[in-house]
Amino acid sequence: DLNLPIAGSNLINSVQMSGYGPSSVKLSLTLLRPTDYRVERKGGYVKLDLFPAIHEVKPTESASPAEPAKPSVVSQPPREKPPQPKPENLISMDVRDVDLRDLLRALAKQAGVNVIMDESVQGKVSVILKKVTPLEAIKEVLASAGYFFERGEGYIRPTKTVKPELIKLKHADASALKTILSPLASSPDRIQADPNTNSILLSGSPDEIERLKGLIEKLDVAPENKVLKLFKLSNASAKGMVQVVSGFLSESGKVVADEATNSIAVLDKPEVMSVVEELIRRIDNMAPATEKPESERLTTEVFRLKYVDAASLIDAIKDALSSEGKVQAFYPQRSMITPLERESRGGIRYVRTGVSSTTGTKAETGERMKWSDTLIVTDTPQVIDKVREVIRKLDVKPQQVLIEARIVEISLDKADELGIQWQAYHPESKSLVKFSPSKVSLSSGVQLGMISAKLLDQIMGMIQVLETEGKARILATPRTTTLNNELAQIIVSDRIPITTVYASERFTTTSYEYLDVGINLTVIPHISDDGYVILEVNPRIDSIKGTVTGTTPPVISSRVAHTRVAVKDGETLVIGGLMKEERSENSSHVPVIGKLPLFGWIFSSKESTRHKTDLMVFITPKILK
Repeated sequence: DLNLPIAGSNLINSVQMSGYGPSSVKLSLTLLRPTDYRVERKGGYVKLDLFPAIHEVKPTESASPAEPAKPSVVSQPPREKPPQPKPENLISMDVRDVDLRDLLRALAKQAGVNVIMDESVQGKVSVILKKVTPLEAIKEVLASAGYFFERGEGYIRPTKTVKPELIKLKHADASALKTILSPLASSPDRIQADPNTNSILLSGSPDEIERLKGLIEKLDVAPENKVLKLFKLSNASAKGMVQVVSGFLSESGKVVADEATNSIAVLDKPEVMSVVEELIRRIDNMAPATEKPESERLTTEVFRLKYVDAASLIDAIKDALSSEGKVQAFYPQRSMITPLERESRGGIRYVRTGVSSTTGTKAETGERMKWSDTLIVTDTPQVIDKVREVIRKLDVKPQQVLIEARIVEISLDKADELGIQWQAYHPESKSLVKFSPSKVSLSSGVQLGMISAKLLDQIMGMIQVLETEGKARILATPRTTTLNNELAQIIVSDRIPITTVYASERFTTTSYEYLDVGINLTVIPHISDDGYVILEVNPRIDSIKGTVTGTTPPVISSRVAHTRVAVKDGETLVIGGLMKEERSENSSHVPVIGKLPLFGWIFSSKESTRHKTDLMVFITPKILK
């Protein structure tokens, strides 16, 4: 029997054992530091006692109080490292031509398990192992001699044969699953599929069978129009990739890791799979493959942002990276803002805005919006911690602005009755300057002004009175909320059909195209620190002149303004001067004789009238706190 000390303790670094004659063994110990020892013989054993010196270790005082733990600000949790064995539980050995049974007994004692061997377990082994657990050492020693081991309650049993295991699948197709799992087995013949019974037959070592069984259990789910793909990773770790990919899957999607082959299997919908493939490719390409000390080893971290666009943080993060670091924004999809269904209510059609994916959409209009909430960063662990702190400070909830708009059309000769005190914001003096609308205006004739909330209520009250008299019209009073520095768009429009006739010798075809005519208001607010909101405003009001008859195309009258002004929180910007003139002719005649040829005009009359209107846009920004 051979009784080995615990290698890797606070004194012993490694143990080397080799044959030394027909009936003796050479045992070499490498110590971590010089120490006293004693060797004595007891019967058929040699006993070695080590006597470490006892040192009093005083705790070092920190120069500064410990900083509190910093909360993680990314929605995707950082990768958890698997629990590492304690150094005192690891062993290293270099043995040559040692009896297999003796070595197994020694290793089993260190592992704290019993070993059950029959007479067939014989032979000599030579292995070199560094910093492994006793059970891992047993596994490698047995493998070098062509054995597996069965593990029971408190014991291990070496064996050369393992009973194959048949697994009947519930949902997955056996042939398809075999194709996916075969690259993950030590040999392709370890996995056999039986299409008749939809079963999988597994063979190999107990560990391999258990590993493959675990993968099958996770992948044997109802397909539901899903695809299953295997990804073999070159640089990134399978366990870390699973944590990243799981955040992009649908509710019914699955991802499993096979650490033995550094692969992952993903099951999800085809549209999700395309996103996952691109994500895995990028991370695996960014992950380093070179071996370095842990403090210098590059690692890849995925940050899921809560509020800000990932692309907007790239420049700030680049400043924190080392020379080998990389950062990029990942775009899982590109969305399109498009007008969807329109409903007619009282002559005005309200456009409902929706978001649709670019794949499969039939929309031909709208604004393509790129947005990413994912950053992929590769650098050393120390730099990754700095990046995490930068993101924590920048990925904060943005302020929001409530935009209230009133769009009013009044008769031009009634505009002076409102008695508006016009003012303009002077950016250099940072003050409001009074002016008369007849003297100060933009080159296009558009006039700007600022009014308080109290004055706005008075003006709107007067407009309502004029509206009852038919001298004013309130076209729209929309309200919307948007993020700081983000565009808000309000559309209230009619869809006007335009008839197009195609004529040929044999037939005539009539088709219709639709044109949106109405109100389109876009506002981008920028909140400043002094309580003002910088507004970028672009109102556009389209209307049809005259009456559309037959195939005659309509004449569209447009009133457009674009301005950038500073408005105090809660006050109102007034845009005026968007005038329009309409002419109309009214004719009257004496019945019967007014229609007589030649002389009928004597008993008829015509009257031409001109009607001017001014469009006024009232916009009130309110910072939501």
